[in-house]
Parts: sequence; structure tokens; C-alpha cells
Amino acid sequence: MRVQIVQDSRGNSTGVFIPMDKWNLIKSTYPHIECVDEDATASMKAAASELYNDYRHDKDLTVFKELDFEQFYETR
Repeated sequence: MRVQIVQDSRGNSTGVFIPMDKWNLIKSTYPHIECVDEDATASMKAAASELYNDYRHDKDLTVFKELDFEQFYETR
């Protein structure tokens, strides 16, 4: 069996299906691969928590909150 790309209804790649023998090879080469997402999530949560008060109260940053509700149109 080969690697299979999983796609959504629009044809966008959303994931990968990897046969177990290939997955085991990847895990043996990169032993910490299963906790990469958890580590990244924890780091992002810590950074967001640390910067939250600045975002809420710093006058130079709060001006950007007004942009949160504006319509955005991408040009192509």
C-alpha cells in the first residue's frame, strides 16, 4: 500500500494516510513525533496567555481590534 492523500469536497488536501510500516519507520527515526502537536499547542497557549493583558490594554494594540469586524476582500 502507498501513501494516500485525503481531500475535502473541493479537492483540497486535508490529510495523509500512511501505511503502518512507513509510520513505524518514521517513529523510529523521529521518536518524539507523536508529541509535536501537543508541544506546539502548549507553547501557543502559553504565549497567548502571556500577551493577553497587553492586547486588552495597550493603546497601540487595541486599535487593531477595530479591524476584527471589518469585511475583508481578497484581490486576485
